[in-house]
Amino acid sequence: MQITRVARVVDVTVLVTGGAGYIGAHVVRLMVESHRGVLVVDDFSTGSHGRVSGAPVVELDVAQPHAVDLLAEAMVRHAVTSVVHFAGRKRVAESVARPAWYYQQNVTGLANVVAAMEQAQVEKLVFSSSAAVYGNPAVSIPAGTIDGLPMGLQVLAPHHRDGLLFDVALAVERERPWPLVAPTAPA
Repeated sequence: MQITRVARVVDVTVLVTGGAGYIGAHVVRLMVESHRGVLVVDDFSTGSHGRVSGAPVVELDVAQPHAVDLLAEAMVRHAVTSVVHFAGRKRVAESVARPAWYYQQNVTGLANVVAAMEQAQVEKLVFSSSAAVYGNPAVSIPAGTIDGLPMGLQVLAPHHRDGLLFDVALAVERERPWPLVAPTAPA
C-alpha cells in the first residue's frame, strides 16, 4: 500500500493588516506554521519585511484614498474570508503632536478596510486596538463637557480617542446586515 502525502487545502485566508508589525508578525508566523492561508498588508513604516517570510505581502498604507479598491482586489484575488486589523499608529507623543494625522491614519485606515471588506463581501473582522485605549483611570472623571467633549475625554491622547471612536462606530454598525461584533471580556 502506497501512502501519498496530501497538502492541506486552504479554505480560509485571513488578511492581516499591520502583519509586519510586532504583534501582527507573531500572528502571521503562527498562521504560516499551522498551514493556514494568510495575506499580509503593511506599509512597512514600522514593520519589517523579515518578519513576514512565507506569506504573500501587499505593501500598502490602508489610510490612503486608493487603498479601498486595492484592498478589495487583493481580498478577492486571495479568496480572503476574514480580516485581522492591526494596522494603526500608537505613539502617544506623536498623536499629541499630530492629532489630525493620527485621526486620518487610524480612523480612515479602519474605514478603508471595512469599505474594502464590504466591496469584496468579506464579513468577519477582528479589530485590535492599543490596550492603552481601555481601562479605568486611577482618578474619577467628573460629569459634564468641555469644548463639546465629555469630561475626561479631552485629556486622552488622540490615538486613545480613535479607539473610542471605533467603539462608537461598532455600536452603530450592529444595525447592518452583517454587523461587526465586539469581543466580550472573559467573565
